[in-house]
Order: sequence, then structure tokens, then C-alpha cells
Amino acid sequence: MQDLMVLAAVAVAALFVGKRLWQTFRSRQVSSCGCSCSGCDRSNANPQDCSLPRPN
Repeated sequence: MQDLMVLAAVAVAALFVGKRLWQTFRSRQVSSCGCSCSGCDRSNANPQDCSLPRPN
């Protein structure tokens, strides 16, 4: 019974670590610049995008 509880705790911890890693790598795909009106010199940015919230 104790082995099952330890295994469950390790599995839950691994899920939390995996979720955190997934969020870290996924957020790198999104440009950290935002849009051209935020001070970034991206010529292809749409100024209307400045009113939209950035994804987390």
C-alpha cells in the first residue's frame, strides 16, 4: 500500500514538472516582442494587435 502511495506521489510530481516544462517551451514559440507599438521595430506587426492580451 505504501509503495502505491509513493508511486502516486511521484507520478503527480512528474506531471507538474512536465506541465511546467511544456509551458516554458511553448512560451518560447511566441514572440516576446508583442507588436510594433510596444517599442519593438517589427515591420510586419499589426498595430491593432496591441489591444489584444498576450498569450501566457
